[in-house]
Amino acid sequence: MEQARDQHHVRLWPMIPMAIAAGTLAAILVLGFRWLIESGQQLFLPDGQIGNYESLSLSARFAIPIAGGAVLAWIYSRLPIHRRDVGIAYVLSHIQAGGKVVLPFSQACLQFCAGALAIISGQSVDREGPSIHLGASMGNLLARHFGISTEDIRLLTVTGVAAGIAAALNTPLTGVIFVVEVLGESLAPRKLLSILTGAVTAAMLGRMAYGAEPAFAVPQLNVASAQDFLWIVLLGICIGGLAVIAINGIERISRIMSTRSVWLTFMLAGVMTAIFGLFSPHILGISYDTVEALLLGQVSGNALLGLMCFKLAATIICIGCSVPGGLIGPCLVIGGAAGGLACQLLAGAGMTSADVTGFYAMTGMCAMLGATLAAPLTAITALFELTGDPYLILAGMLAMIAADSICWSILGTDSVFQHLISAKHMRAER
Repeated sequence: MEQARDQHHVRLWPMIPMAIAAGTLAAILVLGFRWLIESGQQLFLPDGQIGNYESLSLSARFAIPIAGGAVLAWIYSRLPIHRRDVGIAYVLSHIQAGGKVVLPFSQACLQFCAGALAIISGQSVDREGPSIHLGASMGNLLARHFGISTEDIRLLTVTGVAAGIAAALNTPLTGVIFVVEVLGESLAPRKLLSILTGAVTAAMLGRMAYGAEPAFAVPQLNVASAQDFLWIVLLGICIGGLAVIAINGIERISRIMSTRSVWLTFMLAGVMTAIFGLFSPHILGISYDTVEALLLGQVSGNALLGLMCFKLAATIICIGCSVPGGLIGPCLVIGGAAGGLACQLLAGAGMTSADVTGFYAMTGMCAMLGATLAAPLTAITALFELTGDPYLILAGMLAMIAADSICWSILGTDSVFQHLISAKHMRAER
């Protein structure tokens, strides 16, 4: 037994400094990615304000997403087909394939540049999806450089995933849970310690760069009363329906556009995003500034309805057309808008108070994220880390149960990423 313990120590301790190195490299690349996006937005958005697409003129608001789609199409048209895949589904497919995980650094470079361009030009995608790919690539590159075992290459790759989430959202525990729920990694003590180390390292570096605040500022929320929990369950059911629409829509568009040229694919995404942006400018880009206004109850009912519908449609098209960004952020926006709209409708009917709009919005964000990713614990953990408010957890769990039940009964237990991988496999078989 003592010999087995010694062997365990030999295998464990070299991974700790390597996990620190993976978390550091992932954080540097993710923070650089965020800096590039914010610097690009400050160059042309009014008053240099990040995310201020709504203050653009109508012509600029229409032209910028189309121009971004055109540039993305030009970049991708010059790449071989096997070098075009990026994002969470790309990383997940490589991890699930078994054997030695190899994530070419050229793909990370494409994700870095094309992902930043997509967000800066207002496409309805987020920086979290690219951050996961960038973090995974850094962990994978480091592991392959040292020539360690296939098992440890996989471990450092998923450590990079957790670090990417931690650096992007300042949510280290969410990164760890994401690795378990979405990537299917086990929680053996040695693996868990490595993943935790990478996530904590990245989160600390992220806090050094941007402070201890989460990705978007969450105000002090008023807590809903006991009678609101029935409405929160009904809200969860409705959001489960939205998640089904999102997953089905993304998969179908992905299959349809998989055989089309990149020019048609990216121009469709750019044009449709531009059109939707004319009606609801808050859908453009990451939209986290809109989330903050939503949590403060500063967005009216009509604007919430437009935000929910147009953000949902734009995200389905952008993700289905393989725009190089993620959908974690859009899920938060769509769910938040749905929750805020539900609260305002109920308040108008005298069934609740408008003061709890932020509470409903955060609950809706949690339910939409968990149902779409088929990752309820990830969403609940993110809810807590983003707010620090334990009173939201029960409401979030209730809404999550309702939303996930709808998704599972209609689509099964697969996440949107599995549906994207399935669409890709069908494309390869044609």
